[in-house]
Amino acid sequence: MRDNYIDFLKGLAALNIILIHTAFWSGGPYVSQEIQTATLILDVPFFFFLSGWGTASSPKIDLRKRFGSLLHTYGKYVQFVIFLYGFMLLFNAVLGIGINGKRGFIDSFVRNLFFVRSEIYRPSIDIIDALWFLPVFFSVVPLMTILLSAVNKREEKGLVFTLFLVVCIGTGYVLSTGKAFYLLGLNTLFYSIFFLLGYMTKDVTLKWRGLVCSIFIIPAVLWAYGYIAQRDVTNMQSLKFPPTLAYCLYSCITICLALFFKKYGAKIKRSNLLALVGRHALSFYFCQSISSSILYRIAPLFHFPVYIKLPLCFLINLCMAAALVLLWTVFSRVADHLLGLLRRKDCLIKRTPQSF
Repeated sequence: MRDNYIDFLKGLAALNIILIHTAFWSGGPYVSQEIQTATLILDVPFFFFLSGWGTASSPKIDLRKRFGSLLHTYGKYVQFVIFLYGFMLLFNAVLGIGINGKRGFIDSFVRNLFFVRSEIYRPSIDIIDALWFLPVFFSVVPLMTILLSAVNKREEKGLVFTLFLVVCIGTGYVLSTGKAFYLLGLNTLFYSIFFLLGYMTKDVTLKWRGLVCSIFIIPAVLWAYGYIAQRDVTNMQSLKFPPTLAYCLYSCITICLALFFKKYGAKIKRSNLLALVGRHALSFYFCQSISSSILYRIAPLFHFPVYIKLPLCFLINLCMAAALVLLWTVFSRVADHLLGLLRRKDCLIKRTPQSF
């Protein structure tokens, strides 16, 4: 049974990702650094937190089911890349933009399947910057699922906390030395912290006193970090790539709010609009990479103050993303149906006795 509160939070996070790419991509020339930093308060770490929370909601971690879900997600990504390049051909035709070099176009398509940018061709709609989160997802989730599955069999919560401490220490070591462990880069370790945090706090609800303390303590520690490290904490984007302690602390503010409002989660119904978006969060995450790229081309046409232009551009981006989700959903269902027919046909061929 799905948790409507988790779906609600996923929907909220998906909409904020659209806001982030509105503020940073097309919004670069007119949105202030402070506003851009404010949008990052609900960012990728929260997705990993919710992923860990969702994993903890299951009574037992089924490795086969989890890895099957990951393969399904990657299959959807492959379908999306096909959808994207078909859409791009249509988009280029409408704008009268030709494709310079079919070989480069194909090279770009193949590399996108493996989350790599082509060095010889830059497509008119580039999704790599928007979907950088996916390769990290495909490294964090399998690793944490295997480790938590081993811990879950022993049913010892102390082992989960020990694993969390080890990951935190490993992240601190990589941050301070710049040396990564074998197959464990900074991004994998950093976002594993949030996955484990979500897993451990599944049954935690923050009270008023805890929320108030968090709201005061986290900014104070952030200010102290900025003062000691001589870093500008109002420019969170510079502290996000590569991720830093400041970005970790900043992301914890939203997590504290999510844990505080958990007590109201039972009131959220399945029909809630944000919960509906949350159930299709992956589709919105895919499609906003296209809509944000299109917005980048049309945003310079609007000449308004930032307090009008930013909401207007966000609304346009959101509407385009929603429309693309509908198109993508139809495309995906048709693709799934065709694949189903091919599987049935293959099964029928295998079952049909050979005639001599």
